[in-house]
Parts: sequence; C-alpha cells; structure tokens
Amino acid sequence: MNQLKGVFTVLVTPFTWNDELDKGGLTTNIDWYIKEGIHGLVCSGGTGEFTALSEEERKRLIDIVIEQVNRRVPVLVGTCGCTTKDTIKWTQYARDAGADAAIIVHPYYHLPDDDELYEHYKRITQAVDIPIMIYNNPFTTGVDASPELLARLAKDFDKISYVKESSGSVKRVQDIIRLAGNEMAVFCGDDLLPFESFLLGAKGWISASANIIPKKCSKLFELVEKGDIAGARDLWYKILPLMNAVEGWGKLVQTVKKGLDLLGHVGGPSLRGPKLDLTKKQEEELRKVLSGLGEI
Repeated sequence: MNQLKGVFTVLVTPFTWNDELDKGGLTTNIDWYIKEGIHGLVCSGGTGEFTALSEEERKRLIDIVIEQVNRRVPVLVGTCGCTTKDTIKWTQYARDAGADAAIIVHPYYHLPDDDELYEHYKRITQAVDIPIMIYNNPFTTGVDASPELLARLAKDFDKISYVKESSGSVKRVQDIIRLAGNEMAVFCGDDLLPFESFLLGAKGWISASANIIPKKCSKLFELVEKGDIAGARDLWYKILPLMNAVEGWGKLVQTVKKGLDLLGHVGGPSLRGPKLDLTKKQEEELRKVLSGLGEI
C-alpha cells in the first residue's frame, strides 16, 4: 500500500549568471545525492522555487530531473497550481513525464475551507491516476489541513496515501497517524522535527537540508529504522546547528544554495527576486556550521 519511505532531498533549482536554469549543475547535484544514499528526490517544490519559474522552465525542470534519475530512486514532483484546474494540469504533466508520485501543497491565496479543500483533492484524484502526497504548509499557503481532514481524505481516496506535514507541530504527526492509521504515511516536512517524527512513526522526511548533507540525513532515518535510537540521537544533535540555520534564518533557499556552493556543489550564482543572498555574517556562520560538521 504505502511504499515510499526514507529521506527525500527537495531539490534546489540552480540558475546561471544570466538567470537561466543550470542543467549541468542540476544533473551533477542529482548524481551526487544518489551516490550519497538519498532515498528519493523532490523537484518543482518550494525549495526549488517553482513559483519563480515560467511554465516552460518548470516543465523542463521536471523532465531533466526524471530523465537524470532514470528510476534509480523515486521522484516526487510538486504539481501545485493556484486553481484546481491548474493543479490537475501539472499533475497530469508529472504523471506523463514518469513521476512516481505528485506532491501537492494547498492552493495559496484562495484560503479554501475544509469542504473546498476536500473537493479540490477529490477532483485531482478523479482526473489523474498517480499517488498523491498532500503537502500541509500553513505558513506559505495560509491553509492548515486538520488531522481529521487528512484522515478523511486518505480513507476516501486510495491515491491519497501520503502527507508532508509542515505545520511545525510534532503533535500533528501523532494525531495524523492515530486517526489515519495505515491509510496515510506521514513524512516530516520541518527540518527541526525529523528525529521526533521518526520516533512517533513517520515514514520519511522531505528535507531542504538534505541538499547539503544528504548522507547524514539519510543515516538519521536508517539508524532509527534499525533501532539504534541512541546513535540516531547523537547524530541528530550533531546536525542540529545546520537545521537551525536552514529553518531559522528566514532564508531557506538562499541558505541551502550557499551551502551547496561552499561544499563545491552547485547552488548557483543567481537568485530570483525578491530573494536576496545571505549576508556576509550569515555566510560566515554557515561556513562555521559546515566546518563543525566536518564537511569543509
């Protein structure tokens, strides 16, 4: 039933100096993540700046990622649109491109209520035959799907069998698992809560920080999986300073991209406004964090 599990890197989208999608950098990063033992990848998500991409860029991004991965690990594609019609269109595109599942954040700006949100996901499942991971992120959408609503969706629609929970409350993880049972696998969507989420029964973690330290993030999950809780706890406290930087500075995409660059991988020299780069002080602090982890 639920098959996806483990740590998935939610990919950044590197741009060149002339603000074009950097295919070479993207594919090089992908090969490195897989070599480091990441369990899956997510593209066209918030960390991938999907809202800053043109329609053609977004399609090209999806195609490049799926082709480069070539079934080595599962690929989830973010298919959110601002309307149900657009979301169906993008979910169909992801399915046809070969995605293993679609990850769909709630429609932003519209602020749908529970009935509207239920109907939104119902229509998507009726239109597209692909597994769906609901992405609950009230901070970016203004919409917070309750555990009760998520459990109802999981029980009513077989295709909806995953949720990325990013409310920032570990209690949500236990409430969804308690209410939905085996009908819905919970993935942690907050880089400050994976350890606790795994202990409560979360099946995975969709991580921005796994762009920078994919091997360590994957190992955290694997240690819990084999019952080495003490080892997982020790590792968690070692990587926690990076999680605090990624989640706490208010510049998640910039922090992740700069981290990649500092490690010799490809974050890319260009950011799309209104995003601004890290300050020199933040960059130096990030360098110290990565040095403390033994990465540089």
